[in-house]
Amino acid sequence: MSELQDRLHSVDGEGDQQLLELPELGMIVKFCVHLHVFFLFLFCDILENEWKTRYETQIELNGQLERQISLIHERLEDIRGNPDMFKKKNQTNKKPTQTF
Repeated sequence: MSELQDRLHSVDGEGDQQLLELPELGMIVKFCVHLHVFFLFLFCDILENEWKTRYETQIELNGQLERQISLIHERLEDIRGNPDMFKKKNQTNKKPTQTF
C-alpha cells in the first residue's frame, strides 16, 4: 500500500491533520476547490445567459403585441369612421346560398 492508503486506514483524531499534510491530498483538495469554483462560474454564466435570452424574447414579444394593438386600434377607428364600409365588406365575404 502507498503511504496515503496507510494513513487513510489508520485515521484517528490526530490522523486527520497528518492526512492534510500529504502532498497528494493537498493537490486533490486544491483540484476539488478549483473544480468547484469553475462549476460555480459556469453555472452563473448559464443562468445569466438564460436570463438575458428570456428578457430579450419578452421585449420582442412585447413589441409585436404593441404593433398588433396599434393595428387593431386603427381598424376600429376605420370602422367607427365609416361603419357602412364595414357592413359592405362583411356582405361581400358571405357566399350566397343556393336553394333548390
